[in-house]
Order: sequence, then C-alpha cells, then structure tokens
Amino acid sequence: KHSQDISYSRKLYPFKGEPYAEKNVSYCPECAKEDLARLGFSYWRRAYTLFGNDTVCHKHNTLLLTHCPYCGLSLGDPKHRLDVMWGGCDGHYLWDVEPSVNSDGAEFQRARFFAHQFATSRPWLQ
Repeated sequence: KHSQDISYSRKLYPFKGEPYAEKNVSYCPECAKEDLARLGFSYWRRAYTLFGNDTVCHKHNTLLLTHCPYCGLSLGDPKHRLDVMWGGCDGHYLWDVEPSVNSDGAEFQRARFFAHQFATSRPWLQ
C-alpha cells in the first residue's frame, strides 16, 4: 500500500518491519481457513477486538485465539510481526490450528449481538 493510506488505518497501518500496533489481537482459525479457501489468504478482523474482550467468533462459535499456538507469544506482542497471519510461525500457519468450540451460550449470543451492531453501524464495511 502507498504510505498516504495511513490516514485510513492510523496507528494500525503496517509499515515494513513494524509490529502490529493493536495490543488485543485475536483470530478465529475457522475464519482464517475460510479466507484461505475463498481469497487465497487470511486477514486480521479488527471487529473481534473493538470491544476489548470478545472471546468467541460470532460466526463459528469457536474460541478466538489471542496467543500463537506454536510459540506461545501473544499475537499482539511486538516480537510477532503482523505477517504472522500470512507467513506463519516456526513453519506453521495460523489457519492450520484446530479450533476449540465455545460452550458458553451467553458469550456466543454476546458476540453475535456486537457483530450485528458493528455491521449495522458501518454498512460501508460490508
């Protein structure tokens, strides 16, 4: 991307060699697998972390992962670069992780509610 695009992402814009600036980073392995099959790559979803404590994917009812399953570092740790989603860690890829199903129905409903609120308040992101 061109450096002028920084106005869109502000501090989250990844410059070459820069770590991901967001501290509460999480992802759903199922979403990552779907992205890979549909697009050929996966991507970070900021909607997971907008409310700071989402723990469940609103689409798959799986637990969101906040730490690298291969090295144990937080995905928001500066030692992990943004490209861990695409380049993997220690020769492993984040979309290869077997997801854990959430057993808390209230947490799933909460995630669905906030995802709906996010989508309806930002229709241009659809």
